[in-house]
Amino acid sequence: MAKLIDREIIPRIMDKIDSPEILLLVGARQVGKTSAVHLIMNRLRERVNPQNIHFFDLEDFRILDLVNKGPAVFIHFLHSEYQISNMKQYLFLGEIQYADYPSNFLKLIHDHHPQFKVVASGSSTLSIRQKFKDSLAGRKRVFQIHTLNFKEFLIFRNQHKLAELLLPSIFVDIKTIQAINWDRILFHADELSGMFEEFALYGGDPAVVLNHDKNDKVELLLEKEKNCLLALKE
Repeated sequence: MAKLIDREIIPRIMDKIDSPEILLLVGARQVGKTSAVHLIMNRLRERVNPQNIHFFDLEDFRILDLVNKGPAVFIHFLHSEYQISNMKQYLFLGEIQYADYPSNFLKLIHDHHPQFKVVASGSSTLSIRQKFKDSLAGRKRVFQIHTLNFKEFLIFRNQHKLAELLLPSIFVDIKTIQAINWDRILFHADELSGMFEEFALYGGDPAVVLNHDKNDKVELLLEKEKNCLLALKE
């Protein structure tokens, strides 16, 4: 996997990584949900035995089949294939919307297998909303993964000095606002303006931002639009 670039939402998710709730990472296609999952896993490995961290992608039909057979079968598979200790286990499930009954699956693991902390990601399409009619009330915490904001865009484009001039998109206190160096911002105004023009034109999809060929950017955006239209028809 290519080098992962951090996202502003990751610390917020890490703050809840040991909470009792299921963590749901949802967002449109290609906004970086899978990368966010791997960023979280990397941070976990700094303080948790890697053997207690498990990632499964439901795009793999073998994994999807196990999930569709229910939590008992899936947990039995984990114990038979991995050295599951009595320690807390972190279970990451990608593309959860492909499961037949994702809401029921997650609820049963949460209620009957508390040893497993579940972090699931999925596309915020109509299909996932239909499959999550059971709201998992009181059992989940949802994090919406968006495309890159402008500060993240600058970081992805390796413009770290320009990014340092901007506030994070999350709430900041008045002291932080008062500490802004407006002279530096004015000095770099032309550079910021040029980068923002590109950001406004092509948007904040990570794959598009990291691609420097204009024709490729357009093709990626057209392909995403096509996929979104197909998803609406599903």
